[in-house]
Amino acid sequence: MADVYGVEYTNIYRTTPPTKSNAAAYGGNVRAFNCTYEASSLASGSVIWMCKLPKGAVILPQSRLSADALGKDVTLQVGDYFPESTGTSDNARYMAATTYNTANLSNPLSLVDGQGYELLYDAVIIVTIGGAAATGTIKLSLLVSMP
Repeated sequence: MADVYGVEYTNIYRTTPPTKSNAAAYGGNVRAFNCTYEASSLASGSVIWMCKLPKGAVILPQSRLSADALGKDVTLQVGDYFPESTGTSDNARYMAATTYNTANLSNPLSLVDGQGYELLYDAVIIVTIGGAAATGTIKLSLLVSMP
């Protein structure tokens, strides 16, 4: 059996001099953003701009996307878009395409690549419709660590 150390623990407590940690990861302020969109036959491929977050923000994995039964084959995914920079946007960084055909379905934003991802630029958090046209309420509840 061995003692091993995670990346953040090593950077802060095992490195001399200590590596300065990301303010959003350690000691950041958590803010809640509750965003709603009422879809009415919104076509597949449509992108909903839900909210804008500043550079340095980190979306926490406790964030959730909830919706009505939007339609038989409707999928939603959550990502980011950097409209004011040349940053690499990812329309599914936080949640891959997930079917929303059951009433009151709620899913966490838990993709591994999105966990702890620090926004390198101001970003718009987006929800993308897939599969079929969507009708119903879509709610994005974000918990965000701000530097």
